[in-house]
Amino acid sequence: CHWRGVMMDRLKKLALQKCTVELVRDLNPDLIRGSLFSRHMLTRDEMERLGLPVMTTRDKNHLILQVLPTKGRNAFDLFVESLQDTSRENPTHQDLADTLVAKLHELEDSSTARPAGRSS
Repeated sequence: CHWRGVMMDRLKKLALQKCTVELVRDLNPDLIRGSLFSRHMLTRDEMERLGLPVMTTRDKNHLILQVLPTKGRNAFDLFVESLQDTSRENPTHQDLADTLVAKLHELEDSSTARPAGRSS
């Protein structure tokens, strides 16, 4: 894969972690998995695992959140696009996209507000 060895940006990964409760609760994995697969964010094996009848919605969402940070620098942005693309079928996905972007901006603002140099 072209992104092998390239990890998601630290702040984007942190934004995902801070939104885990909302994502696990509100994400529709059966709706978004096709969009993620078409963007090369899921492998065929991961798609098959997400389709297993023994996997609960929560299990599927945890799997998605587990693999996303390993999918490269653009994974966060592609995930947000997938949420937006599936928001017609599930309007909650737009809310999740907005929450993720807002959390990322909040983290970026707080990281740039700190003075550079020594830590106390």
